[in-house]
Amino acid sequence: MKEVTLLVVLMTMGTLLMAQNVEIDGKTKITVMDPATVSAQQVAREPDGTLSLMSSITPTYVIGDFVQGGVVFWVSVSGAHAKVVSIYDVAAVTWSNITNTAIGASAQSDINGAGNTVANMMQSGHTNSAARHCADLTYGGYDDWYLPSKNELGQVYNNRVVIAATATANGGEDFVSGLYWSSTEFSSSVSDAWIQNFATGNQTSGSKNNFSRVRAVRAF
Repeated sequence: MKEVTLLVVLMTMGTLLMAQNVEIDGKTKITVMDPATVSAQQVAREPDGTLSLMSSITPTYVIGDFVQGGVVFWVSVSGAHAKVVSIYDVAAVTWSNITNTAIGASAQSDINGAGNTVANMMQSGHTNSAARHCADLTYGGYDDWYLPSKNELGQVYNNRVVIAATATANGGEDFVSGLYWSSTEFSSSVSDAWIQNFATGNQTSGSKNNFSRVRAVRAF
């Protein structure tokens, strides 16, 4: 049997005079409801059994936030979407096991690191790469990491100081003063890809069979 404390409401000329809380021991069933409005909010159950309105405010992010597995290095104009970089280097590896065959336009985007990563791993004969190390990464409950594009890696470099401070404060590591791979293939040479020099800030081409550092990113 359900225990019910009835909601008692007294109204006078549209004014609420008295109300009692409702407590139901068992499942509830509502057979009639008014249509939801645009401003309607979701209701969530708290651990103590009470109900609360969920916030309708969309969270916003700023560079340096530690969220969703990494440190924010880019935010959308609204602040509701962001890209984060891992707080650890993945490894120091070659760009790919294929060093003398160009992938082509699908891996040469300056902005789409996720697309470059997929194109790299889809190349015929591919077995291992910097892109693969990122795609295989599972950290912070997320498995959609990728190797950043040339421009994305440049944004990481530009914000390296605040990123490093947040990373180390959360058990991560600073960047190495050296070379990091991007996922952008160098269009002028079949055997090169773009790298970011974290010592000088320069972006240059580097031979795919060289060993450079890797730091994964993800977007949401």
